Amino acid sequence: MLTEHSFMTPDVMLNYARGDGSGSPLVLLHGGSARWQSTLPLISAFSNQWQVFAPDLRGHGRSGRVPGSYRLTDYAADIAAFLQQVVEQPAVLFGHSLGGQVATLVAASRPLLVRGLVIGDAPCDLATLRNAFQRDQERLLSWKSWAGPVHSTAEIAEALKHMLIRVEGKPDAVPARTLFGGSIPGSSRWRRIFTTMTLRCSALSWSSIRCTKTTTTNAFSL
Repeated sequence: MLTEHSFMTPDVMLNYARGDGSGSPLVLLHGGSARWQSTLPLISAFSNQWQVFAPDLRGHGRSGRVPGSYRLTDYAADIAAFLQQVVEQPAVLFGHSLGGQVATLVAASRPLLVRGLVIGDAPCDLATLRNAFQRDQERLLSWKSWAGPVHSTAEIAEALKHMLIRVEGKPDAVPARTLFGGSIPGSSRWRRIFTTMTLRCSALSWSSIRCTKTTTTNAFSL
């Protein structure tokens, strides 16, 4: 059974879900523009063997907003505080996309808080990150134009239906509504986006992550 809670970092309130398992802690970090519910397929798969935590990152879901403070270091500081004060023991971090970047930064800066990493669909070097921004620049600018209080939820939902998504193996991007149906984003049909996307995970058994300033060595198996 999942329950939702809140946790106050020095800067912002974080909303998070917690499973009722009694195993080692597994913290699931969602991607940009998502929320903890996007990790539900993973929660279902691992909740029997792991103590699962799934926070909403700042500015996402039911977590608080901090205008102008959405750097990777801001997200990483939130998660480090979450690990220290909520999880209270070294945890395995799974991060998708933005969540993967945050997880990597937490492991690099606070290695004693991290038992292991699983990274999905996140750039692990600066060149790859730059290429991703260049490739997705049009889509990112479109998202930016819809952000803020100017547009209603219904208007934003309609715009997301027409958002173009690149699909592996297809030469041209296709509208989101073609992949996930015409219902409002966030419904059960749109949650398929998490389970159908290609996750390029670094490993399911992780032995070492080497970062600029530190080397953390652990071993675990999922």
